[in-house]
Amino acid sequence: MKDGVWTLVLVLDGHLECASAEFMLEMLPSTIKRALESVIESSDPLEDQDIAKALSESLISLDNKIKDDFLALLPADLTDFDAATALKDADGKPLIEVQRAMTGTTVAVALIDPRKRIHVASVGDCDVFLCSSNSEEEWTCSVLNTHHQCSNPDECARIIAEHPNDPECVDMNHRSGVPRLLSMLVLSRAIGDIYGKIPREFVRVLELGWGQSTVPDLSQIKTPPYLSNRPDVVHTKLPGQQFLIVATDGLDNLMRRHQHLREVEQSVLGVSLAPAVAKAQLAGENLAEAVLWEATGGDAIGNISEGWLLGTFNGRLDDITVAVVPL
Repeated sequence: MKDGVWTLVLVLDGHLECASAEFMLEMLPSTIKRALESVIESSDPLEDQDIAKALSESLISLDNKIKDDFLALLPADLTDFDAATALKDADGKPLIEVQRAMTGTTVAVALIDPRKRIHVASVGDCDVFLCSSNSEEEWTCSVLNTHHQCSNPDECARIIAEHPNDPECVDMNHRSGVPRLLSMLVLSRAIGDIYGKIPREFVRVLELGWGQSTVPDLSQIKTPPYLSNRPDVVHTKLPGQQFLIVATDGLDNLMRRHQHLREVEQSVLGVSLAPAVAKAQLAGENLAEAVLWEATGGDAIGNISEGWLLGTFNGRLDDITVAVVPL
């Protein structure tokens, strides 16, 4: 960049299938770069709010493109539209625009500017930990994200406030025991998943084009959009900052389920990982591998990774993606 070297860290966690995550992986870095170049050129000095705008507009514009690309496939009059045929390719697979619209992904993107100030934008439930230390023994951790889930009281209240005449849009008594948006989505914000963002007549067409019944009951869709694509953006620089850990929610789930950390605050998870990362850095080892090893039990007896290798592990584990950046 004109003002020095920036570092971008991006973690995605796709669901249903991977089309929307792959689209974001392909498009988001270059979109953010163009947006940054523009604000750097026009802003002197460059402020946090300028960077927040670049990150937010990049994410929102790409999510809107997913929606608009799908809607562009549809005629003005849907009466005689054969979506089950028209929205498939020659091999009978849903068109890529349909795949991107139907699938979804969470996003956590971090920018580290030339002054080592960190800017994080997140949509969904990835985790971003900033680990700091002023000595070899004492670590602190700042959590730079919010979990955008319907189980988050603030998110639930936001959705209900946005839909005052549709209070049941969040199913607080879902049979799974976890509150869900439209009785389906655990997430309250995501990229893709446009059935939570468009009127019901288009959701029906999307379902036919996809070829499977994996959308909410159409009777529940009354006042869309329900699912937000707006990121939370955080800016910080801390004394003694050492590592930035960005991970999908699988890491959080793993540590809470298998290390008896179910009730602890998020920051405690980061603090528990930091010494292993520091040790790996001194040894010249892979820092992300160190995080995964520690999350599975570290050097303690009963590390569950042994069960993975032996095929004896019976529990359920979510996919885990981890990126670690030394600062």
